[in-house]
Amino acid sequence: MILLTCLAALLFNTVASAQVIDFGLFNNPSGSNKLEVRLKASQDVMDGALSAGVFTVRFPASYGVNLTVVPGSSPYGFAFAGPVGNSGGYRYYRFQFANNFTVTWNAGEEYTAVILQHSNDGVGVGTFELVTGDSWTSGANNGNFYIELDGLEKEGVFYHPSTAAPLPVELNTFNAKALHDGSISLDWESATERDMAYYGVEYSKDGRQFAELGKEQARGSEHTAAQYVYNHKTPAAGLNYYRLRMTDRRGAYEYSPVRQVLIDREDADFTVLPNPSSGPLTLTSNRLDKYDENLMFQVVDDQGRIIRTDRLVSEKTGLDMSNESSGSYFLQVVSERDIIARFPILLARQ
Repeated sequence: MILLTCLAALLFNTVASAQVIDFGLFNNPSGSNKLEVRLKASQDVMDGALSAGVFTVRFPASYGVNLTVVPGSSPYGFAFAGPVGNSGGYRYYRFQFANNFTVTWNAGEEYTAVILQHSNDGVGVGTFELVTGDSWTSGANNGNFYIELDGLEKEGVFYHPSTAAPLPVELNTFNAKALHDGSISLDWESATERDMAYYGVEYSKDGRQFAELGKEQARGSEHTAAQYVYNHKTPAAGLNYYRLRMTDRRGAYEYSPVRQVLIDREDADFTVLPNPSSGPLTLTSNRLDKYDENLMFQVVDDQGRIIRTDRLVSEKTGLDMSNESSGSYFLQVVSERDIIARFPILLARQ
């Protein structure tokens, strides 16, 4: 199944009159083969006469998919109208209705216009776009987005994120690296930020299906750079993939480039097993001889207090924490100048 990232491809100029209607394309439910087309009005519509509408969806022709309308999903009579077209490596589908409906919409609320379904046997990440104003939609195919409301044609902006309106953020750097404790550190720096909301840190084990690990609220400005750090404490063995979802205050977003980090558990300098533990732990120190300075290990509780410490002198160090309360701790290996490795550990008694 193709996983969907749904974007509005080009912005259209907002009409200066009232009741501008916006369209958006959404993968709903996420990861499915359903595309939900939603609309909303910028002002309340009371008993408005909705008489016509057109929009066009495009996607790379290489996907080899077909789009159909889910029967009964459109309360306004949207249906595939054709023609299907191919241009510039994209395949185009035009949808429209030409009936009379009386609508009452609250400003800013989303209303489902129609649900589309795609069929394919491919695998990968796919982008399906609402598009208007390009050579295919502006030509003889009558595919530019419009809505006729109360006898007036309304050409509105797409309210889902647009690749033609880059977010007001510019990244100087985005890095990912493995640490001695087996975690992965992500850091990035913005050059400029205007009306940014947050950065979503997303993670994938296969480079295709991403899920959010956490968020970092935007701290920069139009004139001030900002630095961010995020730590992924439990990456998987093998390749780990990361990207940033950069979201502004309108809800529009863009993705950063993907970074990948290899975690080789067998080559880690330090490991702690079992984890979680009922009490007994073993700290294994591989290649201990590469550290010229004296190393210590410390057990730290969730309040940051060191509750146990000792020199690290052998490749295997046994720890018995059976007398400690169940909960979260950290086991860290330290030198005179730095923390070499740090492991979150969990004591869980049955």
